[in-house]
Amino acid sequence: MKNTLLKKRFIVLAILLNATCIISSCQSTEIQVVEKWEVFELSLQGPADGNPYMDNTIDATFTNGSQTFKVPGFYDGNGVYKVRFSPDELGKWTYMTESNVEELSHQSGFFQCVEPSGGNHGPIKTVNTFYLEFADGTPFYSVGTTAYQWTSVKQSIQDQTVKTLAKSPFNKIRMCVFPKRYSYGNDTEPWMLPFKRKDSLNDPSRPNYEFFQNFDKRVGQLMEKGIQADVILFHPYDDWGYYEMGAEMNKKYVRYMIARISAYRNVWWSLVMNGTCLGS
Repeated sequence: MKNTLLKKRFIVLAILLNATCIISSCQSTEIQVVEKWEVFELSLQGPADGNPYMDNTIDATFTNGSQTFKVPGFYDGNGVYKVRFSPDELGKWTYMTESNVEELSHQSGFFQCVEPSGGNHGPIKTVNTFYLEFADGTPFYSVGTTAYQWTSVKQSIQDQTVKTLAKSPFNKIRMCVFPKRYSYGNDTEPWMLPFKRKDSLNDPSRPNYEFFQNFDKRVGQLMEKGIQADVILFHPYDDWGYYEMGAEMNKKYVRYMIARISAYRNVWWSLVMNGTCLGS
């Protein structure tokens, strides 16, 4: 009798403990929420040996009902691989990765897309041939400025540029990815070069990931302040040979930039400036 009662108490205690664990697990599992037209970022750890920029690939397919998008990912240094995506529909989005690296393949998950808030009006589109408006229908009237190489100067000036733009009337800035050398006092060396160099030669197969991370950061800061980033991918005004990378590396670099920043709703694309030759 006594043993039977003790056994029942143990059973009840086990049930209660199990229920507590289930409730605790449910409470700690939070669904990731992303605003419409914001940036969802998937970050995965993978191999860092060799040259992942050249050798390894990662993509992800995002699905919401009947909508499906295959999005390219990129290597971000230190064994980190990322995929960025901007959802344009509310509701549950699922994703599945593909890669030539087994450990990066078949990684799945989901997030919930919710209504945009604040100044998030979505990306800009052309309407009636000659007019611009945001995705939510809000008109856009461009008041632009130019700061070609502001992401190549020292960090303190970059920080000050963001602060100055936030107080200015400008809602669009034209800017280069690569550093730019030209007259009128701009003869300082960049804070960091986009690609590593060997024997004074540019090596477009080996990015300086910190440079590109900083570029992403600055584009994101502009987005938060409602400023469009007109990104110029190529130009001939440099001393480092970026306009002579050759067709294969040009394509690799363009795909890399698309993977890195196309999810930012404020990005405009300019392929070249002043008729740059892209190589053959």
